[in-house]
Amino acid sequence: MISQSLAKRYVGAVFAVAVEQRLLEKVEEQLVTAQAALQAGPEFARFLKHPLVSAEDKQRMIEVAVGAPLLAPVASFVGLLLAHHRIEVLEAAGGVFQALTDAFAGRARAHVTTAIALSEEQRVRLEAALAKLVGTPVVVDAQVDADVIGGVVVRIGDDTIDGTLRNRLAQIQERMGASG
Repeated sequence: MISQSLAKRYVGAVFAVAVEQRLLEKVEEQLVTAQAALQAGPEFARFLKHPLVSAEDKQRMIEVAVGAPLLAPVASFVGLLLAHHRIEVLEAAGGVFQALTDAFAGRARAHVTTAIALSEEQRVRLEAALAKLVGTPVVVDAQVDADVIGGVVVRIGDDTIDGTLRNRLAQIQERMGASG
């Protein structure tokens, strides 16, 4: 796993160029998509690290994963990573870039896990409630995990709010064990 400090150094340069060229959202989208492709399975990462595959072929495969030609700042970034054998930085690039973009925009990002998918109305209401709680606009990244059973887990930065049925049942079991 790549260190966050190394990823921040590399991604910081891309961020500065994206701000200058007013491409924040598009660069973020490409980096997040590339990161997701790398994290989806080990085969893609092995391909990108294979010494017998040319840098051009690796970059073309990243474009295929992203689903579009790479924007100039992303193409330069990927080229630099490939040239310095640091393609593993791409595994963290999307998240690091999102954090920089969120800080630049003055907003927080909430990672939300629920048992079933949130409707658009629920997501908007949750964003408003969380914004009121933290005092800054909030963007919700929602994911579904059937193990949650019911309720919601919200993580903003280092803070976690676990309002799941699973957590409540665990607390009840803990109390019953402590009293018995």
